[in-house]
Amino acid sequence: MSNDFENQNNGVENNQNPYQQDYSNPGQQGAQQDYNNPYQMNGQQDYNNPYQTNGQQNYGNQYQQTYNNGQYGGYNGNPYTSYNNYNNYNNGNVPLDKKGQPMKNRFGMKLAFSILEIICCNLISLICGIISCVFTCKANTAYKEGRWEDFKSSAKTSMITLWIGLGGFILEVIVCIISVVVFGFSIATLSGAALDDDYGYYDEDDYNYYDDEDDEEDSDDEDSEEEDSEEEDSEADSEATVTTPSDVTAGNGYTDTSVVLNGTTLTLPLTYAEFSAATGLSMDEEDLFETVSGDDYDNYDISTVYDASGEEVCSIWLYNLTDSDLAMQDCYVAGIIAYNDGYSKTPDIVIQNGITFASTQDDVRLALGTPSNTYSSTSDDGTTYESWSWDSANPEADYFDEIEIEFENGVIYKIEVDNATM
Repeated sequence: MSNDFENQNNGVENNQNPYQQDYSNPGQQGAQQDYNNPYQMNGQQDYNNPYQTNGQQNYGNQYQQTYNNGQYGGYNGNPYTSYNNYNNYNNGNVPLDKKGQPMKNRFGMKLAFSILEIICCNLISLICGIISCVFTCKANTAYKEGRWEDFKSSAKTSMITLWIGLGGFILEVIVCIISVVVFGFSIATLSGAALDDDYGYYDEDDYNYYDDEDDEEDSDDEDSEEEDSEEEDSEADSEATVTTPSDVTAGNGYTDTSVVLNGTTLTLPLTYAEFSAATGLSMDEEDLFETVSGDDYDNYDISTVYDASGEEVCSIWLYNLTDSDLAMQDCYVAGIIAYNDGYSKTPDIVIQNGITFASTQDDVRLALGTPSNTYSSTSDDGTTYESWSWDSANPEADYFDEIEIEFENGVIYKIEVDNATM
């Protein structure tokens, strides 16, 4: 038996050996793969098996994605062709304009101008700007998609509305300019008319260019008016000029606190009641009860006094020489200010050593000596104003006590005498 076994297994392959792989056995799991077995899971890949998941890929698999099916790739006819066709610059299909050049989109420029028209605060430009903005966007989309007829139509509508909006804006600017010019002219005319009415600079008869007789009459009227004006100025000058100047005597400094006002001699300070009784002058009813502080730094006020006919005569300084508040009528008259300026009645006033409004600068220097303080200025019209002041010679006097005289072109137009020291 052993010899038979050995003869059967002595190196010669026995096709009936159960341990040898049978390549045609569909149930065998090892050894060489059966290429015709549709259910085989291992070994070489079955290229015709639609369900195979391992091994070499079956290129005929109906579920496999192909690069040439037009869905995910490919070169010709695939979807990438539509995405890469940006603005159709590479496909050679952009129509030519009248100059033979490819049509341009100009999306950015039109959109910018549309926005400017929207914000220009003009109703026409606002509406046109909105319409232009919409059609500019539509033209841009058509250009990218190669819809050339839609692009031309939308671009034309956008351009037309842009020009209409621009015209509306220009019209608005022109109207504004005309309004400003007309308004300014009207204001100037009204202002000139107001000045003419207030100051008499304009006479309609003076501008009658077609009637020589009227011009002659106007000239005669002007001459008559000038003569009347000169007479009135002469009368005013005679009223403003003191006709009885006093003789000036020599002196040095402010030493005399007496003042002669309209023939009445007053010695400063004196109570308001004494001043009013002596001169017949009085303040307004309202000023009588105005309060003057008892504070040393704010214990004075000023008021105008009038004669019995209500005409302004001069101004007075009222001083509160107590520690408590007082009404003006209870204060002391510590200063008198008189003017010779033609605007108010000029009083007859005489101060130290005979100085009056008729005195010259030389007379003033003779009567009072060298001023303690001087000031001079010249106006644009060449008028010279000067102010001379002399401090009180009284050793107990304060800063308020002084004489001040002001000149206009060398002529006295203001005399002020102040003394609050008892």
